[in-house]
Amino acid sequence: MLYTVCTVHYMEHSTSGDLFENLRLELRRGCLVLAVLAALRSEQYGYTLRKALADQGVDIDEGTLYPLLRRLESQGLLASEWREHDKRNKRFYRLSAEGETMRKLLFEEWQALNRSLNSVLEFASRQNAVRVANHRQDKTRGNSQEECSKMKTSDLIDRYLQAVKFWLPKSDKRDIIQELSEDLRSQIEEREALLGYKLNEDEIAGFLKRRGRPMLVASRYFPQQHLIGPVLFPVYSSVLKMAALCYLLPWVLVWVGLMVFDRQYRAEHAGLRLLGDWTSLWQGAVFAFAAITIVFAVLERVQAAQSKFLDEWDPRRLPALRQQRKPSFRTQNFVELFFNATFLVWWLAVGYYPHTFFGFASDLFRPAVGLGAYYWPIFALALARLGQQITNASRPQWTWLRPATLLVTNIIFVIMLRFMLRIAPLVVLQQPYSQEERYVKAAGIVNVVAFWTLAGIAGGVVIASCVYGYQLVQHLRTKQRRPGTPVPVQTL
Repeated sequence: MLYTVCTVHYMEHSTSGDLFENLRLELRRGCLVLAVLAALRSEQYGYTLRKALADQGVDIDEGTLYPLLRRLESQGLLASEWREHDKRNKRFYRLSAEGETMRKLLFEEWQALNRSLNSVLEFASRQNAVRVANHRQDKTRGNSQEECSKMKTSDLIDRYLQAVKFWLPKSDKRDIIQELSEDLRSQIEEREALLGYKLNEDEIAGFLKRRGRPMLVASRYFPQQHLIGPVLFPVYSSVLKMAALCYLLPWVLVWVGLMVFDRQYRAEHAGLRLLGDWTSLWQGAVFAFAAITIVFAVLERVQAAQSKFLDEWDPRRLPALRQQRKPSFRTQNFVELFFNATFLVWWLAVGYYPHTFFGFASDLFRPAVGLGAYYWPIFALALARLGQQITNASRPQWTWLRPATLLVTNIIFVIMLRFMLRIAPLVVLQQPYSQEERYVKAAGIVNVVAFWTLAGIAGGVVIASCVYGYQLVQHLRTKQRRPGTPVPVQTL
């Protein structure tokens, strides 16, 4: 059956939630058009068509079927006429000559994709006449109950149809309401025949509630429009993310750094001025979002008018593959060990030979007295990293040790930098030069550079800590997965 062929692929790889539902609808959409065209080689009205499709496993709700029928008719693929049947006017659909031609083309295309659909569609065609005859017999048997139930159901159904009619497009209100009215009453009659009694008011109200709010039902008959279509939307989404990464994230990091490390800036941007900072951020963000959306909306219209752009391309002109060889963990560990050991040797030399820190300017400048308290803590952090690197040299399988050590040491280092930046000035003049104006100005410039250098280092360490934290969480999740637990695999 057509529905079975369409669903075999995705039932094996189904996922939960909205993603599965969206993919299921996308998979079924092309199948429904072909199924409807095939079923309408024999004349049918909406309710019998939907029932005939359901008998073959192609379940389609009326909110999808009737807009589809009207769209196919507007495209010239179907013809319809109102005719009295079973004491009510019903709209009968049949294939037009152009629809028959289109059905053959689609059928041939589908055969190329799936040979088994040939027998399924032929079976559906042969059964159409039988299903219509059986339905007419059922309708004849149900006519004796029609007059009894009509008065009870009429009021609620008419009120429901009146509410739907209010939201429908003006040009098609009459036809749509007549079609919906016939479909609703046919479903209620079939339900009453199945149960063997007339539905009461609560049951009819529940039935109408399941159909949906009148506004929602009417919205299905309007043309489906979108600002940015599915072709460009992935690119649009990526550009928005890049804009957020390149604009919003740097702005926030700079603002946080100034608020944390610059007392003067923090004092000037307290209270309502703080609100002004965030207002300017969101104004820029909204402007960037609007500009990107407008550009992609224009591109959507251009590519819709000039669709050859998406078709005329040569796969042989795609960029060549880039060979990227990631260094092994052991090699990376030895490189880090070498540089860390070199830093420790240099840091020890700074304590005994200050000129190794300031170089030729050591006779002019010296670190502030308060910075000396952080000399040995920094040495201890570097020594802890050296211990981790030596351990990983002999135990390379302990890949979790590196992100754990770096995360802890970086957090401690950021806290230390926070207190170091409270020291003002960071660099002072040596005693012989402290009274000369030109050296005092030079010291001021050096202090500004030193402050912002430490602030930049602090910001970089914070970002690195986030990366190491993420790596550590990934390692812990891998370790917690029990042996034999299947790893999720992405499938097409």
